[in-house]
Amino acid sequence: METKVKTTRNPLIYQSQKQRTLDEAKEMFMRYLKEFAQSKNLSENEIMLIKEFFEEVYLEKKASYILEDKLRELNLYLNQALIYALSGAYKKQSVTDNFTKVFYYRNKKGELSYERH
Repeated sequence: METKVKTTRNPLIYQSQKQRTLDEAKEMFMRYLKEFAQSKNLSENEIMLIKEFFEEVYLEKKASYILEDKLRELNLYLNQALIYALSGAYKKQSVTDNFTKVFYYRNKKGELSYERH
């Protein structure tokens, strides 16, 4: 399983190793593009065109990594839910216990949504 790190701006957003590597590659590309443009005497229009193409590919790749991470987490959750449902562990709990948990989570969700606004 990949390690994830918190970004400094928002603790709710995590970056995988692939995303961090992609960001580092972008920084390196931009730095070397400046050097390359100076050595080949490229015009500003050519530089902007190269940056636009690169940015398009970069954003597509980053989006695919983010989607891959989110789908992986969703898949793990669904696998655990399916295993739990097939094992019959939920039948061992009393109805009042389940109702209390649902009621607690509904109230907790309301508090969290209130705090965001």
